Amino acid sequence: MVQNHPLQDPIGVIDQEILKLNESIRRLRSERNDIVPISQLPPELLARIFQFVADDENRESKPLERINFSHVSHHWRDVALGNPTLWRVISLGFPDCLPDMLQRSKMADLILYAGPSLESPKYTQTIQLALSHMERVCEINICLSPNGSEALDRMNELLGHFLKSAPRLRALSITPSNSSLIPLPSLPPSSTPCLRQLVLMCRDFSDWDSKILTGLTYLKIHNISGRHSSSTRQVLDALRRLPALSYLDLSYVSVTQVGNTVEYLITHRL
Repeated sequence: MVQNHPLQDPIGVIDQEILKLNESIRRLRSERNDIVPISQLPPELLARIFQFVADDENRESKPLERINFSHVSHHWRDVALGNPTLWRVISLGFPDCLPDMLQRSKMADLILYAGPSLESPKYTQTIQLALSHMERVCEINICLSPNGSEALDRMNELLGHFLKSAPRLRALSITPSNSSLIPLPSLPPSSTPCLRQLVLMCRDFSDWDSKILTGLTYLKIHNISGRHSSSTRQVLDALRRLPALSYLDLSYVSVTQVGNTVEYLITHRL
């Protein structure tokens, strides 16, 4: 029963009572959450379950599953926010999520997904924010769909920025977003001392002398055909500079034999 307070606003008094009741309900719900079976799981096991769900997320959609983890209870939120690897996979197509993802991932190695939307100039701020954390990016997956020379120039610029200084980058994948092939963006003379895996699904590749190939253990180049043709010598010389290469997948590579000399490649790891 609400007591009479003649010197106070009756509505204000009722509002205060409502706030107290809401706080009591919130506290009781929290206590209830603490005693349900799933709340008895060790934090390490609960974090592992969260990670399995996060690994199955569609990289082209918002990270709603991971965000929802932090909205179930205080316990779940503490576990989710205390697990930096849960937030390390980031799609740059959702700039509203990017600041929180970067903050929650703390100093964990990052995996970036850059879709066709980043070809728009309006994502400049998003790209700049991602670039400010390039020192801990270990994997980049770029899905291209440039339409026209202007869009391709922007993607060349984007790739150049990403690879300018990427000391932890171990894997780079560049693929088209549709069935049509696209010209490969220029591979800059980058600072990628740890790069070991390169996947390219583009056409007109001829950068066999690119420094970005140095040190690779995994090389996959698909759907390469078009105006540019590389000589057998160029391809073999490039492969000879990759003594640690253990996986090679070349499909539809346009190669021209120069002269009648037959050359061989001897490798001990492929």
